[in-house]
Amino acid sequence: MNTQDMYYFYTTGCAYCAKVEPVVDKLNQEGYNILKLDLEDKENKEVMNELQQKFNFKCGTPLLIDPNSGNLVCGSRDEDLLRKWADGQSIPPLQQPVSSMPPVPLLKAPQKEVKQFIKNYNKWLNENSHLIDLKSADEMLELTPRPISPAPAPPVAQSTPAELAAWKKVYQKWASQNTHLKNLVTADTVVQRLQSATQQPKSSTEVRLSNLEAKLDKLLKHLGVN
Repeated sequence: MNTQDMYYFYTTGCAYCAKVEPVVDKLNQEGYNILKLDLEDKENKEVMNELQQKFNFKCGTPLLIDPNSGNLVCGSRDEDLLRKWADGQSIPPLQQPVSSMPPVPLLKAPQKEVKQFIKNYNKWLNENSHLIDLKSADEMLELTPRPISPAPAPPVAQSTPAELAAWKKVYQKWASQNTHLKNLVTADTVVQRLQSATQQPKSSTEVRLSNLEAKLDKLLKHLGVN
């Protein structure tokens, strides 16, 4: 089992991320170490940009990557393939779109915006006919769970307790207006993930150094050296 740090980049409201995240949680429970990094956080976005430059690739979310080898999975995959990736195997990339898919409008968007989306999406559909299992514009509007309003940006790592409390109040109000969305995390969970991420080492090298220091400290205590 690969126990080095691996990264999982995601964005709030990403439908494919919602499929991948339960698999990531399961792998972490089994002993893998996949750090979950929200791209709304500026520092996480900088880390992703650095990895894209280092390993010469482009990807949206979800993105799973070994920061040491560059072995990555761009997009959603099933549990079997993600497990193989976590074990170090190379997973063939999916066919990539020639351009980004137009964003689906909010649930209560004006009809003008919906019509514009349909027009833009149909154009995108024609440009990406090489992709498989593409949905029609009407299917996207029906199948994609759409928020009533944009989700508030998550707090940054340097947020004060007062700022976190204020953000939680705004987020809870937004969540209460969007109970139709699946897999919504609570405000407390977002804050806990933020605090956990800021406490985690940023690289496997730091993990190894930390483990080595702990072993040396244990050895010195065993030898009676203070």
